Amino acid sequence: MENGSVNRRQMLALAFVALLSPVARRFPSGLVAVSGSAAWLAAPLAAIPVLLMIFFMKALLREGRGLAEVFELSLGRAVGRAGIFIVSLWLCFYGGFVLRSAAYRFTSTVYPSAGAWIFVIFSAAVCLPIAIGKFPSIARMAVLFRPLLLFALALVFVFAIADGDFRGLFSFKESDTVPVLKSSFTVLNTLSVVCYLGFAENHCGEAFKSLRYAFWALVLLAITELLCLSCLGIFGAELTVKLNYPFFMLVRDINVFNSFARMEALALALWMFADAVHFSLLLWLASRNFSRCLNLSSSLCALAAAALAAAVGLALPSDMLGVGLFSEKIVPFGNALIIFGLLPLVFLLGRIRKKI
Repeated sequence: MENGSVNRRQMLALAFVALLSPVARRFPSGLVAVSGSAAWLAAPLAAIPVLLMIFFMKALLREGRGLAEVFELSLGRAVGRAGIFIVSLWLCFYGGFVLRSAAYRFTSTVYPSAGAWIFVIFSAAVCLPIAIGKFPSIARMAVLFRPLLLFALALVFVFAIADGDFRGLFSFKESDTVPVLKSSFTVLNTLSVVCYLGFAENHCGEAFKSLRYAFWALVLLAITELLCLSCLGIFGAELTVKLNYPFFMLVRDINVFNSFARMEALALALWMFADAVHFSLLLWLASRNFSRCLNLSSSLCALAAAALAAAVGLALPSDMLGVGLFSEKIVPFGNALIIFGLLPLVFLLGRIRKKI
């Protein structure tokens, strides 16, 4: 693969936009369900672990190596490629879940009479050419969409914070300690999916800049914090937990100068861009890893990865309980197993063997 395909600014935009998809899906209802009205403390507490994760990735990806190279250096060619293949299968499964959760977001909000399968197949078909293409195409998408998404978030937060009732949110009890710590790990787990971007690190022509990643990580934590405060201030803890997607319900209740209302359809359309970037990135990474492991063309591997992800998306449950189970339990567990289990093990073995 060629080095120097994108610059660091594009990589950071890609990481940021891709992460907005799981952030909007899991927060704040996933945090409030565990820690109640103290959920707003989760993001600040997650700051240090998130920064440590960034410095760990810098150590792992030294000298412009991608994660695929790290696997092969640390574990040997055969075992390393087996590990890459397994991770890539997980990326396809995760991509299928992204398709299903995005489809459920549409069918549970503005298109209740539509079948989820339509959104799953359409999204996979639209993102397939992007995954077949070159890596800079996905990065340029993210650069274009980032200011739009930031503007939408800023608009929502300004009106939500202005109308919110925050009395009672800042009374912390000793019994909240453990739930808040659990919620902070949820934040860390959600943001950790950016580590998969390490498989494309050798496509960046600039050195890994920890401080630049740390800045955008803090921006995402600030967005998570404002998301929690906005929903808790408008809906309260009990109602926030009951809502499938509190952020989009929050957008629905915003009235801009009595001129613009019911803007959730616009917000859903904007977040479709984040989902597209997220899914296209997962497909691209999985297809290039499959191509590396199986010595097949990347286009054929992209087609196979898209078909596998679409099959997973169609097979997953379409009801709220099923989607919630995968969103809050199965997918976070799989990501944690790879990012907090497998990657540190690969790093440790590489250091012991003096290969990285």
